[in-house]
Amino acid sequence: MTDKTKGGGKPPPDAPQRGRKIRKAGRPLTADPITAADVKNAFYRARVPLPDAAQVERLADLFSFRKVFFLEAERDREINTHARAAGDAIRKLTASLPVLLAHHRKLANAGDPFAGFHADAIEKLLRPVLDADLSRIEWESNVPNVIKDWRWLIGVILTEIEPAFPAGTGIAEGGPISRFLAEILPMVTGDILSAGSIATHLKQMKRNKRELSTGNK
Repeated sequence: MTDKTKGGGKPPPDAPQRGRKIRKAGRPLTADPITAADVKNAFYRARVPLPDAAQVERLADLFSFRKVFFLEAERDREINTHARAAGDAIRKLTASLPVLLAHHRKLANAGDPFAGFHADAIEKLLRPVLDADLSRIEWESNVPNVIKDWRWLIGVILTEIEPAFPAGTGIAEGGPISRFLAEILPMVTGDILSAGSIATHLKQMKRNKRELSTGNK
């Protein structure tokens, strides 16, 4: 923590970044659950044969459950921003208030009739600033650093959604899984993406899995 010696000091350097701020481009998320109608519409728009009603309901429950994770990540991302701002403000006050205090005390000792009031006000503020526990104030949730975007979700749910698609469904660009995910994911994660980008990621996942199984890097 910054030196707490009163009476002067230089402004502290910018605080190091504590975790990455994730920028998301897409649609704002709402707390509305993903319904069976949402899932059906995603299948229709993706031009993919609709599975049976039980599979539709299962997918609606699955995506609704996972959507909560992304809502929490967006909330925590905003809170983390405030935590960083509060910590930075305390560090600046810790560096600047002693300088101001010393200045006004010097003027008061020289006979300035108003400087004493300024010094008293600064000292009253300085005490709690110096006692601030930055480790508590700057605590950040790690959720946004884990749940970043649609890639995380696909890695978690891919095997769970495959039973809703025809046997032997591939992951080639333009395939049914990629097209379906491109329609449903914006409602779950807020990301806007194409079936092609999803297919590329699925291929990379498959490649990584194959390399891990064979011990290649």
